[in-house]
Amino acid sequence: MGTETVKKSSMATPFKDPRTGQLYFRRAIPQPLWPAFDGKRERKITLGTKDPVAAKEPFARLNAEFERDLAEARRKLAEGTLLPTPGAVVRRWCEGPANNGSDLSGQQRLLLTLMELDAGVGARYSASAKQMFPPAIAGPAMNTDWSAVLGDSSRFDSIITEFYRGDAEQVGTNWIRTRWHEPEKVWQIHLLNAAKRIQRFSPEAERFSDEEIARALLVVLDEKRPAEEDFNRARLDKRRHRPKKSRLRPNMRLRDWRKWAKWRWLMCAAMATSCTSTSATMCSWKMGRKKP
Repeated sequence: MGTETVKKSSMATPFKDPRTGQLYFRRAIPQPLWPAFDGKRERKITLGTKDPVAAKEPFARLNAEFERDLAEARRKLAEGTLLPTPGAVVRRWCEGPANNGSDLSGQQRLLLTLMELDAGVGARYSASAKQMFPPAIAGPAMNTDWSAVLGDSSRFDSIITEFYRGDAEQVGTNWIRTRWHEPEKVWQIHLLNAAKRIQRFSPEAERFSDEEIARALLVVLDEKRPAEEDFNRARLDKRRHRPKKSRLRPNMRLRDWRKWAKWRWLMCAAMATSCTSTSATMCSWKMGRKKP
C-alpha cells in the first residue's frame, strides 16, 4: 500500500487554469477526511507562476505538505478524534445537498449568501469608485426576506433574473468591491449576519461563535470571489463576439429584416430609375436649346 501511495502522489502535476493560464497545486481530499481540512473537497493553492519549470519546486513542497496532512487526518479518523470545524460547517452550507428546510443546493446557498452581502453593502459603499472592476450593480433590496428565499427556489431564480440579468457569475459583485477596497468595519457586520443564518441551518454550528463561523465563511468567499482583477474579468467574460459583418439592423428579426431589405432595394431601384429619367430629360432639354 505504501508503494502505491507514493506512486500516485509522484504522478500529480500542476493544474493550469484554462481561463487565466495560472498554475495551481490541486489535489482531491477523500470524503471521510473533509472535517480535517475545514470541509474542503480539494486543496488548491496558486503556485504564483504560469511557467511549468518555475512551478516544479513550489509544487513539490506543497505536495509533501499535503501528504503529511493526509497522514495526520487518517490517524485522527482511526482514533475517533476527527471533529467538525467551523470551516467544515461552512463548507457543508456552501457545497452540501438541499436539506434542513432549504429548497436550495449548496452552490445556490453560497450564491444566496453573496446576494445578502450585495444587498447589505451595495447601496452605500460599492458605487463610490467608478473605475473599480467589476462595475457596481444595484443588487437586491436590503429588506429582502432571505429566510423565505432559502426555502423557495423559484424566488431565488427570480432574484437572479431581475437583479443579475440571469447571470449567476454577477452575484457578489458589490461584495468584491467592498470586501477588498473598504475597511473591515464597513463589511464585518454584514458578514456576521450571514454567519448567523448558517448557524441556524446547521445544528453542528451551535458549538461555535458567530465570529468563528464568520471567519470561516470569509475564507470560502475569498476563494470564490477573490480580489484579482484578471481572474474576475476571465470569470465574467462571456466571450460572445459579434461577427465582423453583422446585419445593418441587428435587433430586427430575420423575417422582418428580409422584408425591410427588399423594401430598401426597391426604393433604391426606384430612385435610380427616377434619377436616370431626370438626367435624360435634362440632356434632351439642353440639346433642344442649342438648336437654332
